[in-house]
Amino acid sequence: MKTLTIITLAAALAAPIVTVDAADDKDVVAAVAKEQTVVGKIKVLLKERLGAQPNGAKLVITDTSLFKKDLKMDSLDIAELVMDTEDLMQVRIPDSFFDKISDMSVKEYSDKVSNLPKVKK
Repeated sequence: MKTLTIITLAAALAAPIVTVDAADDKDVVAAVAKEQTVVGKIKVLLKERLGAQPNGAKLVITDTSLFKKDLKMDSLDIAELVMDTEDLMQVRIPDSFFDKISDMSVKEYSDKVSNLPKVKK
């Protein structure tokens, strides 16, 4: 999921950067809600987070795509995915789980998320 950054030169010198998370994007929230499966919801988050590729290539996300190897996600991308997942799926992802995500497939991550208890907001 892309994080939108709103900044001007004057603001860059005087104020912090303002970001909009996926949970605040009504279109993303609606797209996630339409998906029937957890893996489908995660794929929506990934497509939004990773967006267009620098070389213009189309991003292909499958159940077997590995976050680090196939999707080229770094630790910041994974942290943002975790935060979006927690917000939109109403779960809490344990810190011990976070370190393992980069080597997981989309399906493995989805299965782990679907087995987490819902948290109350």
